[in-house]
Amino acid sequence: MYTYLVKHECAPSWEVCDPQCCPDSWYKVYASDPEEAAEKFCEQDDISSAEYSYIRNGCAETILVRRAEGMEIFKLFVEAESVPTYHARRMK
Repeated sequence: MYTYLVKHECAPSWEVCDPQCCPDSWYKVYASDPEEAAEKFCEQDDISSAEYSYIRNGCAETILVRRAEGMEIFKLFVEAESVPTYHARRMK
C-alpha cells in the first residue's frame, strides 16, 4: 500500500491569445498567474510551430490573458531569448 500519496492540485487555467497572430483564438494554459500563462503559451507555440517566431523576434508585442470569457483581460509583453546549447563528440 502506498502511504506517501499527496493530494495533487493543478494550477488554475487561463485563456491566452496572441492578437497579432490569431485575434479570435484563445488557448487554455495552466499557470499560477497571467505572466506565467503568457510565457508558457509563447514557449509552447514556438516549440509546436517549429518557426520560433517569438525567439526570432526577441519578443511578442502583446499577449492577452484572461481567466475565462468575459473576465478581465491582462495585456502582457513577453520577451524571448534563445539559449545556446553545445555538444561535443570524439574525433577519430
